[in-house]
Amino acid sequence: MAEWRPQGGATNAYMLEYARSSRSKCQGCKALIGKGDLRLGSPLQMHDAITFKWRHWGCTTPAVLFNMRGKVERHGQALAIAGLGKLKAEDRPVVQQSLDSGVLTPAKKNPHRKAAKKRGAWVAEEEDEDEDYVPRPEDHLSIPRRQATKRSKK
Repeated sequence: MAEWRPQGGATNAYMLEYARSSRSKCQGCKALIGKGDLRLGSPLQMHDAITFKWRHWGCTTPAVLFNMRGKVERHGQALAIAGLGKLKAEDRPVVQQSLDSGVLTPAKKNPHRKAAKKRGAWVAEEEDEDEDYVPRPEDHLSIPRRQATKRSKK
């Protein structure tokens, strides 16, 4: 099977933008990305279309930064990262410093981590992970089934 490539020798660019809605989910922390939060999209080819896997800028891993830097070296920053010019003035130097150094510099404190903790996505630190879980009878309560009703003929 032939590998799909963009037209004209272009590359599938990473996308930096502010979230347009709060429906996308971060691939790093699995929390929703709030509207207006800075997010990074990694290109993903699905059939003949390109889509993105989104993550909060604060959840960007060193491996993703390394891959971004490699793409910038091969294709130049303008082709490798879309949306860099549309960032706010306070976020642009933070992103550029992270790309230059290869070490993530968070744009600001990650507000999504607090929300994820509220939803129970993270395990409390006080819990001892070495203890074995022993199920209790009340953990497996049966859920009552819905009673079948007779359908009336009209």
